[in-house]
Amino acid sequence: MNSFHLLLNDIRNLVEGNIVSAAADPVIQVAADRYIHLKRISYTGLAITTVSLGLLALVLCDPGSCQHCAHAIRWNELFAIYSSFVP
Repeated sequence: MNSFHLLLNDIRNLVEGNIVSAAADPVIQVAADRYIHLKRISYTGLAITTVSLGLLALVLCDPGSCQHCAHAIRWNELFAIYSSFVP
């Protein structure tokens, strides 16, 4: 189990650009590349989720319920204009 944690540490160090404890063999390099790929996917998913929730909040906002909804109406108009350009 301890050697597994050392292997994970070597992969993380290689991803971050730090010096690894031994020369990076091809298996560790492939694992590091996969780790980078999965991090990009997770960051992209986080960004898409954040934007989607923000747009959903703008769409579901009731103008009579809060002060911020007057601004949301303007955002909805801008989003409608933007949507007309996207197929």
